[in-house]
Amino acid sequence: MERPRIYQLLPRLFGNTNGTRKPNGTLAENGCGKFADISAIALRTLRDELHITHVWLTGIHAQATATDYAAIGKPADDPDLLKGLAGSPYAIKDYADVCPDYATDPARRMEEFRTLLERAHALGLRVIIDFVANHVARSHKGINAEAQRENESSAERGTDAGHDESENSPASPEAVPPRASHSSSASSAFKITFGEHDDRTKFFSPLNNFFWLQHDSHGGGPPLRLPTIVNGECISPTCRALGTCDGFFSGETGTARATGNNAATWTPSLNDWYETVKLNYGYDFTTGARAFPHTENPGAPLPDTWLKLDTVLGHWQSLGVDGFRCDMAHMVPPEFWAWAIARARARQPQACFFAEAYENDPMKVDAADPALREAGVMSALLRAGFDATYDDPAYKTLKRIYDGPAWANDLDGTLAAQRPELFSAALRYAENHDEVRLAARGEWGGIGMEVGRAVCGVLFGISRGPLLLYHGQEIGEPAEGVAGFGGGNGRTTIFDYWAMPEFAKWVNNHRYDGAPLSAQQRSLREFYGRLLAACASPAFCEGQFFPLNGANVWNSEFGRIEGEPASGHWLYAYLRVPATDDAPFLVVVNLHRSETFRNVRVLLSDDARAALGNARGTLRLEDRVSGVAPLRIAADATFAGGFVIPILPPLTPAYFGIRRES
Repeated sequence: MERPRIYQLLPRLFGNTNGTRKPNGTLAENGCGKFADISAIALRTLRDELHITHVWLTGIHAQATATDYAAIGKPADDPDLLKGLAGSPYAIKDYADVCPDYATDPARRMEEFRTLLERAHALGLRVIIDFVANHVARSHKGINAEAQRENESSAERGTDAGHDESENSPASPEAVPPRASHSSSASSAFKITFGEHDDRTKFFSPLNNFFWLQHDSHGGGPPLRLPTIVNGECISPTCRALGTCDGFFSGETGTARATGNNAATWTPSLNDWYETVKLNYGYDFTTGARAFPHTENPGAPLPDTWLKLDTVLGHWQSLGVDGFRCDMAHMVPPEFWAWAIARARARQPQACFFAEAYENDPMKVDAADPALREAGVMSALLRAGFDATYDDPAYKTLKRIYDGPAWANDLDGTLAAQRPELFSAALRYAENHDEVRLAARGEWGGIGMEVGRAVCGVLFGISRGPLLLYHGQEIGEPAEGVAGFGGGNGRTTIFDYWAMPEFAKWVNNHRYDGAPLSAQQRSLREFYGRLLAACASPAFCEGQFFPLNGANVWNSEFGRIEGEPASGHWLYAYLRVPATDDAPFLVVVNLHRSETFRNVRVLLSDDARAALGNARGTLRLEDRVSGVAPLRIAADATFAGGFVIPILPPLTPAYFGIRRES
């Protein structure tokens, strides 16, 4: 697979140029982007100008929302279950359907989604969507009665719809029956219903889809009391905007389920994912008990939830989806992922899977295999079949350089602490929907959008894994304004009907030419295009990585600021050397907001010298990214005394391709 360069976009925001931006505004007031807005012109610019290979369509599923689509069988949800009027993209009501907000004709929303897939594929782009396996919306339900009857009939036979009993063997994932073709009509051709046959007298059972709260043992008893009202006062901004809430959900007055973030309580807090419920994969998160096939019990039956989620994956694959970004993948047993990914690749060998996962999250589920457990959840997920996992540690180290107290040198320790397999499988990012914007006020040292040059100049070149660009990052979208439930915290809201004012300038009435952008914004966008193109070269896709800060800590000419006891606070350097005859790269990044470094000397480590080969002839260095002046240096002098860069401006990454002239 070509090194993935992923562009994340939310259809709700991407094409929305409505300038109203009323806090807690409705769809009619604030507008909403459509699948049609992600046009061939827009996609072609992502491919040709930013060198994108994969488009991540974030939050396309039918989700809990305040917008009433009763005319097509999707009424508005209880306000107590909503975070934002548009609703959370990660509170999915129907795994088999797309959000009607994104369709020009909501009744033909699935057809419009398929047409979008065809547009992307025609341009050679691969499309990934979210796969939210850990939880569903508290109001989760489906609409296809015929498929519902099929599911119920299958349950009576002891199987799941579309599954043969022989499929219960995890040892033969290739034995996947072909999926039926799916209609392009509004309703899906199948229906997944969770929990209807659960034994609600048990908190945990491998036959159940949910974790059912029991009287007294989980902090009281019914009804479920939601944290939207405290002491009689409505504290949910969404409820206040809608003018109604009572702190209850009619579906859980006699029974209730644990939340998506493992809160097994009748009174979840505002900090809980109270709008979602946890799915049961045969792992009891309260005791660690495992009731699914694993190394110590390979003959255990497959939990019902496994079978249903495999059907979901097969559905989207049959529509033409190329892969999945798997939300909070570390909260689901790695054994499920190994089984499900193998089955998905039996249907579609090139299916790609990217895991949002965090090693230090106490909610992680370790593998049953002791060897995998010792290696950590990230390694377990990679061995389960994921192409890549999130690289949260490197991101946080870079952010601490600007927020304090980290130095650039600290990144070497962060990378050295990671297991070797992450070098080829860490998904690097400087922004995504969960993180603050680089240009957000008060974040990243308050520098503004230009900090992205330095941050991504470091992050994007340090491994072989996928790279992620978040829509708006490339033109410095600052996430200004309080949208409603979200916003005002340095993040672009994912919960509200909203538009990105700076990004709308690039959309430019759906011309996607960026004519109203400032010269600085256009320059930044061109920079990201050059950076992503450079990172697709063999040195970065296949080459070795040689960090150089360790060889320069006591080198006073390595960007040392007056008064500092050592070097490597604001300068980071490394060498990338391919195994082929293609050019190696010397990357030197000035992370300082205002200091221009002059006559920077970059000494080579012994490993780096050995990787570059002989010290004969002349080396020509040409920066492929930032326009730093080319260098022509005698190889023997370089090997002995390092590379000397006459001038390196602030926030500048130099990506020097190295060629021998003689």
